[in-house]
Amino acid sequence: MSSTVELTKTETLFETLANKSPVGVYIVQDGEFCYVNPSFQRFTGYKEDELLGWDSLELVFPEDREMVRENAIKMLKGELASPYQFRVIHKTGSIRWVMESVSSIQYGGRRATLGSYMDITERKQAEEALRESEERYKALFDSTIAGTLVIDAETKKVVLCNQVAAKMFGFNSVEEAVGINLLDFTPLNDKERVLEVTVNDIFEQDLRQVNEFRIATKDGRERWINAVGARTELGGKPAGLMSCVDITEHKRQRGQQMMIDRLASIGEIAAGTAHELNNPLTSIIGFSQLLMERDIPDDIREDLKLIYDEAQRTADVVKNLLTFARKHESTKQLIQINDIIENALRLRAHEQKVDNIEIKRQLAPALPEIMVDQFQMQQVFLNIIINAEYFMIGAHNRGTLTITTKRRNNAVVVTVADDGSGIPPENLDRIFDPFFTTKQTGKGTGLGLSICHGIVTEHGGQIYAKSQLGKGATFFIELPINGA
Repeated sequence: MSSTVELTKTETLFETLANKSPVGVYIVQDGEFCYVNPSFQRFTGYKEDELLGWDSLELVFPEDREMVRENAIKMLKGELASPYQFRVIHKTGSIRWVMESVSSIQYGGRRATLGSYMDITERKQAEEALRESEERYKALFDSTIAGTLVIDAETKKVVLCNQVAAKMFGFNSVEEAVGINLLDFTPLNDKERVLEVTVNDIFEQDLRQVNEFRIATKDGRERWINAVGARTELGGKPAGLMSCVDITEHKRQRGQQMMIDRLASIGEIAAGTAHELNNPLTSIIGFSQLLMERDIPDDIREDLKLIYDEAQRTADVVKNLLTFARKHESTKQLIQINDIIENALRLRAHEQKVDNIEIKRQLAPALPEIMVDQFQMQQVFLNIIINAEYFMIGAHNRGTLTITTKRRNNAVVVTVADDGSGIPPENLDRIFDPFFTTKQTGKGTGLGLSICHGIVTEHGGQIYAKSQLGKGATFFIELPINGA
């Protein structure tokens, strides 16, 4: 009798405590509710008389019922220590999230399950809002056409970047790019300016100005980018947000157009100048030659010979000017580019042998024929080859010239690579300018590469060079297949 009284007291105490609990408490026997506290009723929206005798799983969101049943069994067996989360259906039809724990008890002298509901709806909603926000941010971050980087203000290292930025710097994945320092990918001449942009413009003044500078990719390629930065925070620490756009192709096309316009203007001047010079030059050459045929003292003959030679050299310059400013239509025909290269090499074979120039041919067989002016294109290759010979001999009195041909998409690409002294970076953008030369006086007019540029452009192609000081220079000539 006393044990019954004690049990009744215990149950009364339990109900007293449970009734005051802010957590939803229930007891289930034989799969049905036999006790629900006020908090449980408020949470579900049902009154006590509506819940008692009701299957406990009926409150659970249908897609979660099997999971709840299995987890409850595991927890009762001691196989699951942590509370589990699921959705329940409020009387109004709204969906609420709960965290539930269950344990086995004796209730009314029989075995029952004691369970508790903790309302985590607001937390789940906050988590979901955060997840959606992160997904929207990630989608925006990853889908933008600009390369976006976040740079730590203290270390100046990239702590976050998108795929566009990673690819821009030559990395295969975002993970590879995180941790890099932009200065490690900046050419030496530009480091001070990039440091000024990142430290002063972004971190100190937050100027948000557009800056244009070069970067060297992971595999050593040079790219030009437009970048704008803003001061921000990441994880409560100061950082810089930088948006970058690759303008390499735009810069190259802009440079080519400027070159074409400049060459056209200079061509007009060159044509007029050449015609004006031709008449006096013809007289100087002719009369100096006639005077040398007379019986005159040797010292005067030597002076006349000097006048004659210098006039001839000037005549060659005038001839180049007329070629540079040519206005006639070229004669084009379908021809194999390898044949033109071989013809040019034959014309230089003797000089190359004397000067210890080794030729390495890597000419792709069965290249498609292209529509070109054979003699103009031969002049292009001769000019480039002669230039390479000059700088290789100047560097080490010998050299190796590697000529390669291949097909790339709808173009035939010819590369002429030497192992000479290379082209200084500050000269790379000027080598096709008329009258620009680094050769000694009397060794060049500065028109050769300008003429090459004009010929290749007129054929619908492009010519450009890459170089590293001390490692030679490589010229690239791209000509369209089936071009007119």
